[in-house]
Amino acid sequence: MRHGRISDVRTEPVYYTSLLKLSAEDIGDRLAAGAEEAARIAYAAAVGGSKVAQVVYGQMLLDGHGVARDLQAACRWFGIAAKAGDIDGINMLGRCHELGWGTVIDLDAARTCYQRAAAKNHHWAQFNLATLMLRDEGTPGAVATALTLLVRSARQGNAKAMNMIGRYREFGWSGPVNIPSAIRWYRRAAERGCFRGAAHFARFMLEQNRIDDAVSWYRRSAECAPVDFCRDLAAHLFKNRRSDLHAVARLALRRAAEGDAAEDLFAYGHALACGRGGPANVSEAAIWLARAQAKGFPGALALLDDISRQHALL
Repeated sequence: MRHGRISDVRTEPVYYTSLLKLSAEDIGDRLAAGAEEAARIAYAAAVGGSKVAQVVYGQMLLDGHGVARDLQAACRWFGIAAKAGDIDGINMLGRCHELGWGTVIDLDAARTCYQRAAAKNHHWAQFNLATLMLRDEGTPGAVATALTLLVRSARQGNAKAMNMIGRYREFGWSGPVNIPSAIRWYRRAAERGCFRGAAHFARFMLEQNRIDDAVSWYRRSAECAPVDFCRDLAAHLFKNRRSDLHAVARLALRRAAEGDAAEDLFAYGHALACGRGGPANVSEAAIWLARAQAKGFPGALALLDDISRQHALL
């Protein structure tokens, strides 16, 4: 399957020349028809030489959206776009080199890609280069240079860069500690959808005894954070004695369980069964614990039987 081409669709082929004759509305309608149709259109445009489509199709391959997930093909398409000078393609090729998506990890190659795109004011490349530089704290000037890149990225609206500036201000990575400034940066990040920024801002709201704000921002963080972060957030919030924070922790467990890992399925089922973070719901807990058991988590159903007997005695 060269370049991750879709070979199993049963509809008529899409040609780039035919796409050029369509109106924006017609293309929008076809894209809205479903993920597979969108992938077919992106592939046709990518083969036709559209740099934007090459990056879009590479992202689809990376995510498995509308086409089978293929990291090597994704990396090739990003490389094709990068070779043609597309800064999104250059940045995404850097991500492939940094994270080993479809190629070997090569931080020097990643750095080169980020530098090329950052020089053209690409805000994600600026952020990615900054975080890469922060790994090299021993390099003279790396921390200060990374901050400069983060500020440039933040000025273009990058919420993750805003969150990182908050970390700088909170811990004095480059200059004195400035907690009020850190809080402002975390809030800016949170308001723009950064789950880490939302959690950091909520933490300070809790310290200031602004409980409703803390609960609200922790909840917003849990609603949009990835599995690993939700797992850690739940553990953090359960350490607090407040029941309203425990309710958010249960939400975070639920979000983590959506990743379908056995330990997360068990943790959420356990919370439901024993009433942690909200009312007990043994019947729903049985569903999650059974899924954990099916994934090989030992003793999940035995625990449910235990808890059910205890509830029967109450």
